[in-house]
Amino acid sequence: MDKYPSITVGELRQHLAVYPDEYTIDFSGLDFLRVKQRAPSHLQLEFGQTVYRDERGRVVVENHEESP
Repeated sequence: MDKYPSITVGELRQHLAVYPDEYTIDFSGLDFLRVKQRAPSHLQLEFGQTVYRDERGRVVVENHEESP
């Protein structure tokens, strides 16, 4: 499996540290569901849509009726 682009939790915290806690974040139309631990030191943000890279490396988003 190809490595997906990622950043560390520390890098994400640095990016967010300059903003007040009451600010909101959107995910460009994706419905955020949860953070899931996938390995001892790897987390994945999960969404209500299926998001993956096709054989050419393009990002594909599939909407589902069950999305919140």
